[in-house]
Amino acid sequence: MLYCKLMENEMATWLSEQLRIRGWSMREFARRIGKSHTAISDIANGEMNPSPETCRLIAEELDKPPALVFRKAGLLPSEPDDDPNAEEALHLFRQMTPTQRQITLTQMRALVRRERITERRLGTPTG
Repeated sequence: MLYCKLMENEMATWLSEQLRIRGWSMREFARRIGKSHTAISDIANGEMNPSPETCRLIAEELDKPPALVFRKAGLLPSEPDDDPNAEEALHLFRQMTPTQRQITLTQMRALVRRERITERRLGTPTG
């Protein structure tokens, strides 16, 4: 199956950055997800795209939404109107307890209300 080179580069760049942030080598990450070092190296170098199963394993280990990883790999179309942070926030929200969800929603509502009050006082949008 052929993949768009742009998507390969996006996946490679993104995966390399995720590993760098965590301080993981490709070998360590490969061990964590049960794949060969060569396979992870090929993905991180843009020489190969991960299979859907590997995407799922990557998402699980990095605690990222599977759809995000599938998009990076070119297996799902990009959603240019969506904020990638919104997708991650929803992914994390789904992992919370009902009490944690309620607290988070209360905090979000307070932030939005405060922003609206600030906008009214200034007479211009601040976002």
